Amino acid sequence: MFWVVDMILPVTMVIISFYYKKKAYSKMTNMSGFRTAESMKNKECWKEAHLLASKLLFRAGVILIVIVLLLKGVLPLEPPHVSLINNGISLVSYIVITMYVNNVITRK
Repeated sequence: MFWVVDMILPVTMVIISFYYKKKAYSKMTNMSGFRTAESMKNKECWKEAHLLASKLLFRAGVILIVIVLLLKGVLPLEPPHVSLINNGISLVSYIVITMYVNNVITRK
């Protein structure tokens, strides 16, 4: 049960990375995509934000899958505690990626 919970965020990051790569070349929408005030300023910011977020989310997702597998085998804790740690790491990395992409777009 906890394997599924632990893998939801990392696998979702990998899936979203492919979606963002495709979304970079489509029109801007208010309904889906990497929507921040900066990324929606113009088409160039939209494209750059999606391509950068796509690259970072894919890398982070793969790394987090490996981390989840390692922590599941190494930490001598109960499964709920390991899941809490794994999901906390995944959530923080997603937030950091969002903030980083937004800052890169803001500087240009």
